[in-house]
Amino acid sequence: MRFLPLLAVIAISTSAQSQTPLVTPTLTPPSWVPRDPLALPGDNLPPPLAAVIAPPPPINPNVTRPPPPASPTLDLALRAAQAALAQCAADGYNVGVAVSNSTGGMIVGLQSENAFPGRVYNAARKNLVAIEFGTPNSAVRDKLRAGDYATLARVRSNMTLLAGAIPLYSKGKLIGAIGVSGAPGGERDEVCAAAGAAVFQ
Repeated sequence: MRFLPLLAVIAISTSAQSQTPLVTPTLTPPSWVPRDPLALPGDNLPPPLAAVIAPPPPINPNVTRPPPPASPTLDLALRAAQAALAQCAADGYNVGVAVSNSTGGMIVGLQSENAFPGRVYNAARKNLVAIEFGTPNSAVRDKLRAGDYATLARVRSNMTLLAGAIPLYSKGKLIGAIGVSGAPGGERDEVCAAAGAAVFQ
């Protein structure tokens, strides 16, 4: 058995590499990635590097945007959140308050200075329940306790099924919800949410 000298092996390897054309990787924007079922409405993962450095697509002036969802005005949403926060502060509770539109997207989120982190987001998850069923969360919870399987079938994994959120209506049309989180018990949260919802009456 004959062995090639080491220099010959290196030369052959170098020659083979020089004949192999270099392939430049193509960076293409990724396809749409479904949102995490546990995410809040409006949550989106940051785009990957390939999408960031890719050239922007041409703007199509003929594309029409869908109409915005039904929603409380920013002014009313802020006043409602402040009213709910004030009610809970008067009751001695540090809470978070979220006012959402009819699809669950948060319009306003406020939190007491001494509230535990994340109360606003839990309140927003409570709003998903009030929006889906069009009733206060306490009523939905009572139906679930009674074994209402039709209600259970509409529950999604990103909902917080505790009491504490109330749907908001304008001229008989659902426009969103206000939720509160942080008081000792969902019923107390819901009292504060009702104080906020009263702004819309």
